[in-house]
Amino acid sequence: MRTILCIPLFVVIFSLISYGQSENRTGLYVGGGIAFPSEPQGFSDSWKMGYTFGGGFDVALTPTTSLLFSIWNSSFPLDEAKIRSMIAASSDVSVSISGGSASGLDISGGIKVFFYSTFKTLMPYATASIGYSKFKMSDVLITYTIYGYSYTMTLENNSESAVSSSFGLGLEIYIGETSSFFIEGRYLIAFTKEKNTIYLPVRSGIRIGF
Repeated sequence: MRTILCIPLFVVIFSLISYGQSENRTGLYVGGGIAFPSEPQGFSDSWKMGYTFGGGFDVALTPTTSLLFSIWNSSFPLDEAKIRSMIAASSDVSVSISGGSASGLDISGGIKVFFYSTFKTLMPYATASIGYSKFKMSDVLITYTIYGYSYTMTLENNSESAVSSSFGLGLEIYIGETSSFFIEGRYLIAFTKEKNTIYLPVRSGIRIGF
């Protein structure tokens, strides 16, 4: 965990050293996309692909690096059909499921480093961030009906806050002197207590500079 956290922290500190030599250009960005549950296995097995949205702002440190701050929220629906097929062992048993949505709020600060491109309007980049993540799963209510008799069971879930880190690659496509369209994929890790919570957001949106 310490090694993972030190990578984006080192990049941020290194870029801050050169801050005095950079232009103070700021941009606001907003976007959305999809997110894939990855770990732990119970998360990836029982929840489906979800959606993510958010935004933030960035400040240019040098012509090829920017310091960025962002808030993103990702939500994942429970895979009810998969759970129902696992627990309904007999055709005489019907199962209804409600609740169980999962969400992750990530607030972070990090760095974006652009790579050289022969096309002036296309700028590929790498990004790394560290921050704070709050992951929450709502309770799951399961009702069994057997020969006309119903039984209800509640699976309680908790919310947990933890340090987070993320890494990714992306592409900015400039659509004007100060505006651009971006698309990026990230690997986000929340260092939750028992096992790390990991999901993979794929985002796109608009950045407006000024």
